[in-house]
Amino acid sequence: MSRQAVRDWLALLTMEKYAENFLDRGYDCIAHCKLIINSDLVMLGVDNASHRKLLLDGVQFLLNSPEFTGSEPCELHGLSKRKEEGINEESTTNKYLELFKFMDIP
Repeated sequence: MSRQAVRDWLALLTMEKYAENFLDRGYDCIAHCKLIINSDLVMLGVDNASHRKLLLDGVQFLLNSPEFTGSEPCELHGLSKRKEEGINEESTTNKYLELFKFMDIP
């Protein structure tokens, strides 16, 4: 689901502590997260400059990643389409984890 994708993205950035702030203020799908700018993060309560930098880098990754291109269906429509296509949440999460391997620290 869209909300879970946002949670997964924030967790991969180690910024899951902001998940409720994002979701409560309408950033409940990846398509909305791709539009985030610095002032949005301030309004979301991300006061730490290094956290804002990391989140903005994560937004750039979303924008540049072929896996995240196009618009994401809303939660209600996306669920039925995902079931038709045989997509489960675990395989989607694993795909995100593979994309974020560049963040692994040696």
